[in-house]
Amino acid sequence: MLEFDLKEKSIPKWLIKNKAASNIIISSRARIARNIKGFPYLYKLEKENKKKILDLVLNTIKKMDPPFSSMVFVNLGSQSSKFKKFLKERFLVTDYLLKGDNKEVVFDKDEYTNIMINEEDHIRIQVIYPDLNIQKAYNKISIIEKEIEKFIDLDFDIDFGYLTACPTNVGTGLRVSVMLHLPALAYSFKMKELTDNLIESGFAVRGFYGEGTKFMGDLYQISNQVSLGINEGDIIKKVENIVLELEKRELLERKKMSKNKNLLNKIVKSYLVLNNSKHISLSDGMKHLSLLQLGEYYNYIKIPDKQNFNKLLIMIQPMHLIYLNNIELEKIDSVTENKLRAEFIKKFLKRGKICLKNSQQEPSRL
Repeated sequence: MLEFDLKEKSIPKWLIKNKAASNIIISSRARIARNIKGFPYLYKLEKENKKKILDLVLNTIKKMDPPFSSMVFVNLGSQSSKFKKFLKERFLVTDYLLKGDNKEVVFDKDEYTNIMINEEDHIRIQVIYPDLNIQKAYNKISIIEKEIEKFIDLDFDIDFGYLTACPTNVGTGLRVSVMLHLPALAYSFKMKELTDNLIESGFAVRGFYGEGTKFMGDLYQISNQVSLGINEGDIIKKVENIVLELEKRELLERKKMSKNKNLLNKIVKSYLVLNNSKHISLSDGMKHLSLLQLGEYYNYIKIPDKQNFNKLLIMIQPMHLIYLNNIELEKIDSVTENKLRAEFIKKFLKRGKICLKNSQQEPSRL
């Protein structure tokens, strides 16, 4: 079985932000959906053709120039349930890819780029970068797609564009998204109205792990909903503009709440909970860590290494805790998981010298 180095510095590189960048915009993702001409789509695809597609795409990647040919290849059919869930926590696979046979994920060692084979479509290429870097992510995808097209004919219609299993992906087949940390908008109860307005304007608003997942830690993924009738550049610009608008609104809300004593009490309480609890659920852990980050903005909390702090978003996920503690999946329950999470966070905060500061200081700038 493929193993990862799970020392604490082993996190996806897209979580390591530029020190000068906004602490509101976490990461940018671009993903394209493609199908191979001459093959049925997956919901009509027999096992034999699935295997042909898998072999065709894998052989193509291996023919590509480095660094693509030197990527990590993981056949999901031969992996344990624990390891597959672990890959999902690192945003390398989707629930859809984990179902069925003849499926594989290929990714680089830094985990910026991954290629999913036999997901909802025959090929899905995804790139994630830190900060607001949608265009950079799409540019990397375009390079990979051009390399693939040297060996494979993709299903393209002159009128509709790229054909996909889901109608919402027809056209460019491009989905771009940005993950934002919006605690002030969440704690002022403005996210519900904002979410409704975004959906009406043609955007999707999703949780930490995307479609169908809960909102945790005041983290929101904003993406385009449609890729037909609009080109790639316009999709990227549209999402970038709304993300920058949301950043402005979050900053404005933070300014309004800068003297809010109730918020300060919540921040202090979160610090105390994280340092003293014996059991912490994932949702509670993410909520309290979110408030610590907001406290750092207001200069109430000292976080010497903000880049290092982002590790917690991944390292407190269930499968990461299981791997870090070398526990079998069948031997862990929610009580044990929550205990491990509480212990890990306490040690992390202590080693990182994360502590309370003078609560009367003015909020710091981004």
